[in-house]
Amino acid sequence: MVSSLPCLYLGACLPRVMRRTASNAATVLYCLLYALVTLAAAQTPQLCANPTITSTGTENYARMCGVNADAACEATASSTYGKTWHWGPEIAVDGVLSTIGGGYDEGFLTDFVAERAWWRVDFGTQRHVQSVYMRQIWDSGYWGGVNNARILVGGTGDHSTTPYCGEANFGDVRLNNEVPCNCLGRYLFVKTEQNKNLLFSELMAFGPCACPAGYINPSVGSGPCVACPSNSQSTANGSACECSAGYTSLPESCVICPEGWFKAFPGSAACDEV
Repeated sequence: MVSSLPCLYLGACLPRVMRRTASNAATVLYCLLYALVTLAAAQTPQLCANPTITSTGTENYARMCGVNADAACEATASSTYGKTWHWGPEIAVDGVLSTIGGGYDEGFLTDFVAERAWWRVDFGTQRHVQSVYMRQIWDSGYWGGVNNARILVGGTGDHSTTPYCGEANFGDVRLNNEVPCNCLGRYLFVKTEQNKNLLFSELMAFGPCACPAGYINPSVGSGPCVACPSNSQSTANGSACECSAGYTSLPESCVICPEGWFKAFPGSAACDEV
């Protein structure tokens, strides 16, 4: 039986397999197929959760769970300091950004034990994480913070087999700190590489999202999706609106073909006489 390997892209997968199982043709084949499926998934963004307010091209996957894809995802941790309602891991995905100099009750904190602490969020499905933003709180460097912590993203809930995606080392910077990341996976870990605590107030994992049918991407920047006007629809790639079948285009609108005329396909072409 071929085991699931923590291989992300073809370049990372094959060297590992060739070193450990050079004679195992089935494992090599598995890894090749895994790489092809993974790369294909990266080309298919998730639909934006709320196209009227979401910035197209960037969606916070950590708060894209639940029936309507607009709730916090499940978060767990290696330990929790004090009362779980006060320091619990779910605080880091509650959507509330702490103020600079805010109290400790605005952040998540692991217990004071000799361990390499970790925090994990379960997106519920595979996501293409492109960048991670983290926000620290007052004096988080003393309490542990996220200095010398690793960002791991992968398909298993075990941090020991989850691929490395980026390094979090922010010092005393307490605003949104970005970690560039380009990984696919259902789970994201923040893990210390030393025996110290983890303390931060919010984690946001951003990746691509696509405008749904009937909306198009904004012409400039990454603002909300733009709704197509009446009697029109978005093109297959979501780049433009076009008049629906049976309608032809006028400036800023689509009008129905006059009686005795028809247009069979979407687009800006004129109506044809029947």
